[in-house]
Amino acid sequence: MERIPVDLRGVLEEALALIRESPAGAARGVALQWPRVPWPPPPIQGDPDLLVLAFRNLLDNALKFARPEDPVEVRVFEGAGGVYVYVEVADGGPGIPEDDLPHVLEPLYRGRNAQGVPGSGLGLALVHRIIRGHGGTIKVRSRPGCGTAVRIWLPVEGTPSLAQRIRRWLGARNLFPVGRRPGRQAQDGETQAQARPPSDPIVPAS
Repeated sequence: MERIPVDLRGVLEEALALIRESPAGAARGVALQWPRVPWPPPPIQGDPDLLVLAFRNLLDNALKFARPEDPVEVRVFEGAGGVYVYVEVADGGPGIPEDDLPHVLEPLYRGRNAQGVPGSGLGLALVHRIIRGHGGTIKVRSRPGCGTAVRIWLPVEGTPSLAQRIRRWLGARNLFPVGRRPGRQAQDGETQAQARPPSDPIVPAS
């Protein structure tokens, strides 16, 4: 996965252009609310192709479940402290039943309102995987009869990852110095270098 500065507006506009080429999106208007004042959101860091794929999947999902007359909006905001930018894809569709909501990010899960709607149950799970790979988080909110909003937080360019922040916090408190990792005692015929963990621990994003 690439780690380069990404113009989020360009990513969203490309995803919208791809959606408008599809049968479901050709006749639908999707509003992009991009803030201009007092300043636009800063660049994020990541892989533009994967982010386009993620937002295209979200838009396709919203259009697929919403009725033709239901509005679909993309809203962008800068998070508190300027550390995150969050994007919300919202629709005025039928919403997700409360007992289905905790499972919609699971691979292959198909809720009750998905019966008869084409799909594999992988769309939101793929979005979840891409966003976690970028150090971001995703939250799905929904009210039956009102609609659904999928909110994604993405770190701004230059923001340390969660794993980096934890390692710095531990190093600042001398729990173990940054750059060194605790390891077990070497056994017979094994060097101390071989006894160290092979890589940094993985700290998953929520």
